[in-house]
Amino acid sequence: MTFFTPSFWTAIILGIFIPVALLGYIQSWGFSYDEVDEKDHPQPFLYDQIRDYPFWLIWVFSIAPLIPFTTAVQSLLANFQGVLYVFFALNFIYYYLASCVIGFIWRIIPKPAQL
Repeated sequence: MTFFTPSFWTAIILGIFIPVALLGYIQSWGFSYDEVDEKDHPQPFLYDQIRDYPFWLIWVFSIAPLIPFTTAVQSLLANFQGVLYVFFALNFIYYYLASCVIGFIWRIIPKPAQL
Protein backbone atom coordinates (compact mmCIF):
# COMPACT_ATOMS: atom_id res chain seq x y z
CA MET A 1 0.00 0.00 0.00
CA THR A 2 1.59 3.23 -1.13
CA PHE A 3 -0.47 5.38 1.21
CA PHE A 4 1.89 4.92 4.18
CA THR A 5 5.08 4.84 2.14
CA PRO A 6 7.26 7.83 3.01
CA SER A 7 7.82 10.25 0.19
CA PHE A 8 9.60 13.53 -0.27
CA TRP A 9 6.40 15.50 0.35
CA THR A 10 5.50 13.45 3.42
CA ALA A 11 8.90 14.32 4.87
CA ILE A 12 8.45 18.02 4.05
CA ILE A 13 4.99 18.15 5.66
CA LEU A 14 6.20 16.20 8.69
CA GLY A 15 9.16 18.58 8.87
CA ILE A 16 6.68 21.42 9.30
CA PHE A 17 4.42 19.66 11.80
CA ILE A 18 7.10 18.40 14.21
CA PRO A 19 8.79 21.78 14.93
CA VAL A 20 5.37 23.38 15.44
CA ALA A 21 4.54 20.63 17.95
CA LEU A 22 7.83 21.03 19.81
CA LEU A 23 7.61 24.82 19.90
CA GLY A 24 3.96 24.58 20.98
CA TYR A 25 4.95 22.28 23.81
CA ILE A 26 7.63 24.76 24.89
CA GLN A 27 5.04 27.55 24.91
CA SER A 28 2.71 25.44 27.07
CA TRP A 29 5.16 26.00 29.94
CA GLY A 30 3.73 29.53 30.28
CA PHE A 31 0.26 28.10 30.96
CA SER A 32 1.37 25.24 33.17
CA TYR A 33 3.56 26.84 35.82
CA ASP A 34 3.34 30.00 37.88
CA GLU A 35 5.93 31.86 39.97
CA VAL A 36 5.76 29.27 42.78
CA ASP A 37 6.47 26.34 40.44
CA GLU A 38 9.28 28.08 38.54
CA LYS A 39 11.82 26.87 41.10
CA ASP A 40 10.96 23.22 40.41
CA HIS A 41 10.36 23.66 36.69
CA PRO A 42 12.80 26.10 35.09
CA GLN A 43 11.90 28.00 31.97
CA PRO A 44 12.53 25.87 28.86
CA PHE A 45 15.08 26.69 26.22
CA LEU A 46 13.80 29.18 23.57
CA TYR A 47 10.73 30.16 25.60
CA ASP A 48 11.50 33.90 25.56
CA GLN A 49 12.36 33.87 21.86
CA ILE A 50 9.11 32.21 20.74
CA ARG A 51 6.69 33.67 23.29
CA ASP A 52 5.07 36.11 20.82
CA TYR A 53 4.40 33.53 18.08
CA PRO A 54 1.20 31.41 17.88
CA PHE A 55 2.86 27.97 17.95
CA TRP A 56 0.79 26.77 20.90
CA LEU A 57 -2.49 27.74 19.23
CA ILE A 58 -1.53 26.06 15.94
CA TRP A 59 -0.38 22.96 17.83
CA VAL A 60 -3.59 22.68 19.87
CA PHE A 61 -5.84 23.13 16.84
CA SER A 62 -3.84 20.62 14.82
CA ILE A 63 -4.02 17.89 17.51
CA ALA A 64 -7.63 18.51 18.50
CA PRO A 65 -8.81 15.15 17.08
CA LEU A 66 -6.00 13.40 18.99
CA ILE A 67 -6.81 14.84 22.44
CA PRO A 68 -9.53 12.31 23.49
CA PHE A 69 -7.35 9.37 22.43
CA THR A 70 -4.30 10.79 24.22
CA THR A 71 -6.30 11.38 27.39
CA ALA A 72 -7.54 7.78 27.34
CA VAL A 73 -4.03 6.40 26.83
CA GLN A 74 -2.59 8.63 29.57
CA SER A 75 -5.28 7.53 32.02
CA LEU A 76 -4.39 3.90 31.32
CA LEU A 77 -0.73 4.66 31.95
CA ALA A 78 -1.18 6.83 35.07
CA ASN A 79 1.60 5.11 37.02
CA PHE A 80 3.94 4.91 34.05
CA GLN A 81 6.92 7.28 34.37
CA GLY A 82 7.25 7.94 30.65
CA VAL A 83 3.77 9.37 29.94
CA LEU A 84 5.34 12.39 28.25
CA TYR A 85 7.22 10.10 25.87
CA VAL A 86 3.98 8.30 25.02
CA PHE A 87 2.40 11.68 24.27
CA PHE A 88 5.27 12.63 21.96
CA ALA A 89 5.12 9.23 20.25
CA LEU A 90 1.36 9.62 19.67
CA ASN A 91 1.97 13.13 18.31
CA PHE A 92 4.58 11.81 15.89
CA ILE A 93 2.33 8.96 14.68
CA TYR A 94 -0.61 11.34 14.32
CA TYR A 95 1.42 13.90 12.37
CA TYR A 96 2.89 11.18 10.14
CA LEU A 97 -0.62 9.92 9.31
CA ALA A 98 -1.78 13.50 8.73
CA SER A 99 1.15 14.14 6.38
CA CYS A 100 0.32 10.91 4.51
CA VAL A 101 -3.29 12.05 4.10
CA ILE A 102 -2.23 15.52 2.91
CA GLY A 103 0.26 13.98 0.47
CA PHE A 104 -2.36 11.54 -0.81
CA ILE A 105 -4.91 14.31 -1.36
CA TRP A 106 -2.26 16.37 -3.12
CA ARG A 107 -1.49 13.46 -5.47
CA ILE A 108 -5.13 12.83 -6.43
CA ILE A 109 -6.01 16.49 -7.11
CA PRO A 110 -6.09 16.91 -10.88
CA LYS A 111 -3.30 19.15 -12.09
CA PRO A 112 -3.75 21.52 -15.02
CA ALA A 113 -2.18 20.34 -18.27
CA GLN A 114 1.34 21.54 -18.96
CA LEU A 115 1.53 24.00 -21.86
